[in-house]
Amino acid sequence: MTLNALILILNYPILSQEKRPEGKMIDGKIRAGCNVLGVFLTCLTLSFIQFQETFAQWPTGLEALEQVEDWPLQREGVLYGQISSADPMGGDRDGTGYLYRQDSLCVIFDQQGPGCVYRIWVRNSAGAADRTLKFFFDNETTPRINRTVGQLFSGLVNPFLTPLVGNAGVSSGGNYLYLPLAFAQHLKIAFVGGVEPHQISYQIYPPGTEITTYTGSEDPSAVVNQWQNTGSDPKDPTGNIYESGLIGLPPGQTETFFSYTGAGSITSLRMTPDPNVLSATESLWLRFYWDDNPSPQVECTFGSFFGCLLGPATLEGLPVGISGSEYYCFFPMPFWDAARLEIYNASINNSVDVSYELTYKTDPYPSESGYFCTLQKNFMESVQNFDMLLAELPGHGHLAGVAVSLMSRSSQEFLHGDLLCYLDGIAHPIIQGTDFDGDFN
Repeated sequence: MTLNALILILNYPILSQEKRPEGKMIDGKIRAGCNVLGVFLTCLTLSFIQFQETFAQWPTGLEALEQVEDWPLQREGVLYGQISSADPMGGDRDGTGYLYRQDSLCVIFDQQGPGCVYRIWVRNSAGAADRTLKFFFDNETTPRINRTVGQLFSGLVNPFLTPLVGNAGVSSGGNYLYLPLAFAQHLKIAFVGGVEPHQISYQIYPPGTEITTYTGSEDPSAVVNQWQNTGSDPKDPTGNIYESGLIGLPPGQTETFFSYTGAGSITSLRMTPDPNVLSATESLWLRFYWDDNPSPQVECTFGSFFGCLLGPATLEGLPVGISGSEYYCFFPMPFWDAARLEIYNASINNSVDVSYELTYKTDPYPSESGYFCTLQKNFMESVQNFDMLLAELPGHGHLAGVAVSLMSRSSQEFLHGDLLCYLDGIAHPIIQGTDFDGDFN
């Protein structure tokens, strides 16, 4: 099995022991569990943002999803976690785990606020659609949400609407929910009468953070509209400056296609390679330099940067993807002194032409924002029953996302390995998936 991975991370600069603020990620490890032979990880790309030390109030809930321009802001003091039904013995019985029983309830989530659940995934196993889920907010004894899995993940029940919510018919095989469920004091989630394999991702905020508990009257229309229009920049275009061009790249040549001195941010990047084939997207490398850093903070293959690690594919994400033959990225990428964007053709035989459209702004981001960066690595074949270390990052920050491409020489048993994420030297993972395919809906 060949595995290509794109991991998006928001990362703070490395600080001395004396300067480490509370609540920041000082270091992080990301591992993939491997329970079969014949697994290769050929490419790993990490994207992250390096922050300053001060911070302001950040958006939460639906605002956090809608305000893409605020993604570079530092989330100081926010604790991220994921609770799942992963087999506590490390095996493959990932559908049996829960926190405790309370009469007929199997409680799978029990957290004090203020906080917000941002993702719920439930495997589409036999009978799962008829299993009831109950959500108890702020220590109430009556659930504010009381629906079967089939109802909750149908995408038809307001405010749980498509595409923020979907079932196995529109996903890669699981039921998913990305409608934020905020809680000011407390949230308890429970299955009735049994447990289905599940994952729940959430954030806990510092005391005093203003949070409005979920009421059921939330209006997700702005975010729904964004998600229904992937391929269009979801950010406010006011102040954008537009540049475009055509780059001819003979074998071994590097070209600078954007250079600017001063403060600002890249707001969008669209590129179209010709020919648009795997050999081209693998041989082209992007290198982005921010401010006075002598090394590129973005350095990865063309396909990896846009989330297409195995060549042209159907990918319609909000921040990155492909629209026709055009690759797009809408991650905001701030800088304060200068920016330089390069593209390099590593092929020894083939020339590639690349057309591009780029927008940027000259308004500086707040000092509590950070740099967008990447890391790409190649890996050897995995060993059965041994974890594969995907990345080990110094500094402090938060993971923004992961994209993985897989190929196998045999069966799909490799998908039963779990994704694990460790932070700040803590012995247990803050993220443990139930299986690799479940980690990606």
